[in-house]
Amino acid sequence: MVYFLTFTAPSLYGDEVTALRPARSADIDEIVDRVVRARRRHADGAEDSIDVGALRREMNDSLADISVLTNSTGLVGHLRGTILEGGSFGRALWMSPDGFSCNSAEDLLALVEGCRPSWIEAGATAAYVWAPLIDATTWEEVGFQRVHARGVRVRGGDHPADSFPEGYRARRASLDDLDIALSLDHAQTASDPQTDGLPPGPVDEEWRETLEDPDSSYVIVEYHGIAVGHAVAFPLSAHTGSTQSRLHLSGVVILPEHRGRGVGRAMVRAVLDAAAAQDDTQVEVNWDTHNEVAQNFWRALGFRETHLRLRRVLN
Repeated sequence: MVYFLTFTAPSLYGDEVTALRPARSADIDEIVDRVVRARRRHADGAEDSIDVGALRREMNDSLADISVLTNSTGLVGHLRGTILEGGSFGRALWMSPDGFSCNSAEDLLALVEGCRPSWIEAGATAAYVWAPLIDATTWEEVGFQRVHARGVRVRGGDHPADSFPEGYRARRASLDDLDIALSLDHAQTASDPQTDGLPPGPVDEEWRETLEDPDSSYVIVEYHGIAVGHAVAFPLSAHTGSTQSRLHLSGVVILPEHRGRGVGRAMVRAVLDAAAAQDDTQVEVNWDTHNEVAQNFWRALGFRETHLRLRRVLN
């Protein structure tokens, strides 16, 4: 359960006073309207389909997680954060791209600082937000730092035509290959914790759930019969933080001694081909913003940054 702190603070506009309080059912329509307008403003040409009814239901279902900032003109901002146990992320507060709106950086600061005591009281040690690229600077102004980028490209016949170098081959894999998946993941993060934007060392159960999903397409790359890389692709559910018909590419690993040979590009093609039966118009991937090699790799494959994951330590 998230507890909220209600307070008042002077605004930059004369004697205007802003107040932070828990959201009410009567606020939902306005919150949804603000989110829809923001989504349309940030749309990248493919993210223009919004299920307003689903968004309204989601906001109503998470009413206890929402706080709003108001002044005499009405609602000027909202935050919706959920505290989760996130493996390597620990206990943290998470906000989706639809989990916030604000009229100014000052309003966002009032929201974050007003909510922070309740987040800490609930045991969160850090707060994370997936924010559209256009909003990243505003979040940085209130103490958040860039951690990961999300890149998206339209799926079609333009994916890399690279073939594997001699000695390498890709094969479809399954839950029977769980030990290989865990071994590759652990070997990669031990040598280089900056992978494709995933936290180091996903727990075994997360891999198991992914590989048990019939919609997941898991590919292992072997060199003369020895596993040296893997990747998995799966369709994203139709949730409000991401467009419908989107495929997520994850767990992208090539062991260091096999990099620089074109294996990674060929593996991306292989996993997308393995998922070819799925009717997804876009592909997305995450990478560490401090990993220039990963950033250049994904940009060269046509992925364009749309969102950033930012973090702020709460204590």
